[in-house]
Amino acid sequence: MSLQETRQWRPLLHYAPARNWMNDPNGPILIDGVYHLFYQHNPVEPVMGYISWGHAISRDLLHWEEQPIALPSTPQEQIYSGTVIYDRDNRSGLGTDENPPLLALYTSVFRDMPGEQEDGTQAVSVAVSLDRGATWTRYAHNPVLTLDPVSRNFRDPALCWYEGGGYWVLTAVEAEQQVVKLFRSTDFLHWEFLSDFRPPGYHTQDMLWEVPVLARLPIEGEAEASGWVMIVSVNPGGLTGGSGTFYYVGDFDGTIFTPAEQSTATDDPWQYRWMDYGPDNYAIVCFAGTPTPVSIGWMGNWNYANQTPTSPWRGQMTLPAHLSLTRQEDGTLLMKQNPVSLGAPVEVFVASDIRPEAEVAWKLPDSVADCADFADAVLDLQLVVDPAEDVVVLTVAATEDGRFGTEILYDPARRELVVDRSRSGVPVPGATFTTRHVAPLSPQDGVVRLRVIVDRSSVEIFAADGLVRMTEVIFPPPRATTVTLGSHAGSACFRSVKARWFR
Repeated sequence: MSLQETRQWRPLLHYAPARNWMNDPNGPILIDGVYHLFYQHNPVEPVMGYISWGHAISRDLLHWEEQPIALPSTPQEQIYSGTVIYDRDNRSGLGTDENPPLLALYTSVFRDMPGEQEDGTQAVSVAVSLDRGATWTRYAHNPVLTLDPVSRNFRDPALCWYEGGGYWVLTAVEAEQQVVKLFRSTDFLHWEFLSDFRPPGYHTQDMLWEVPVLARLPIEGEAEASGWVMIVSVNPGGLTGGSGTFYYVGDFDGTIFTPAEQSTATDDPWQYRWMDYGPDNYAIVCFAGTPTPVSIGWMGNWNYANQTPTSPWRGQMTLPAHLSLTRQEDGTLLMKQNPVSLGAPVEVFVASDIRPEAEVAWKLPDSVADCADFADAVLDLQLVVDPAEDVVVLTVAATEDGRFGTEILYDPARRELVVDRSRSGVPVPGATFTTRHVAPLSPQDGVVRLRVIVDRSSVEIFAADGLVRMTEVIFPPPRATTVTLGSHAGSACFRSVKARWFR
């Protein structure tokens, strides 16, 4: 069934293809001042299938230009997730010293290849670009890494450089076995096994581990200090049902990644470090070539991704975010995520010491909200709130009559941040589109800091200066531009309110 075109939900500052299906980001990279984003793409229809690598470019990580398909699927090979690296020193020998190649290490899913590959085999292959990503050629001797015996679930290669050994480390998954496999190479074509990462704890029978990323992140406030993280996406098994992404902080000695907190070997998912407590941030990967770590994820959830009501496209990316680690008082390292700069705002509103009456919401002035119609602007709302033991309520993307809106609540007694999208707009068919999501959140110096970014069909929340993140897709009705602040008992104070709009 074809859907009516839904321009009102087409994002402004989040990448989405012009038409058809998109899921995981692949091989994002900065080269020659241009950001390249590759992604899982069905060029034929807006559902999962015919998976190829789409391609888009940007100079600011916000406004993207779609490019021709980078790696098209064939009857014998679908192109699943992977990574892109600039082989600056031509270690692979697939370019020249004067024109080093870009290499895509991707997952081949083979079929209908009698005598060569068993149907369904997944393996790591290589493609080469000698024109900075404009065109790609498959390596003649693919695949370059296959398990023995062959696997139908070996996928999602990612790369990081290990300075201490002078080699590249590749992480990939045996998805059904819920294990990350680590390999090393100096030429990207020949790989030596290093170790398996599968700590005890949160594993369920039907869970798939996907898109593993081993990365080194700077530690805030500690000059030259850094720490290792292992990022793993799981489906099903996310906190909200369906997809989710968690991370471990630990140490990597060039062979083995060892988590710092062995005590988290429990089957309780709430005891793990989640990169997002909302339902719609999956397959998070990092850009190569950036001065500091920058991530991007697929804003979707496998529980309902094929049913979202957008047309003629389906799927979008999250805002790119800067990644770092911050040390807590007990020495524990936690990840921080904060969105990249949104540029120069077209409108700004600032207020302080707003004290809404009990059950009577304070509304952002109409004269400002009218300038920020959902049709042409993105709202970036930054709040510093003193809850004073009161439940705080922020409603965004709401209609004037209050019938629709996405509620964001903070409950100081429970120390919980809650998103309720039960009245956010058009529901996604099926019971798997969950509507209430919770994140643990403690005040800092007696206040709660929230940053909420609302695009046409999404709400992204960064709380406690990036320690807590929640990502939600929504499909609001037209003119859902009202923003209100309130509290249950009338004792909360919004010490600082800053609203900015961007195009």
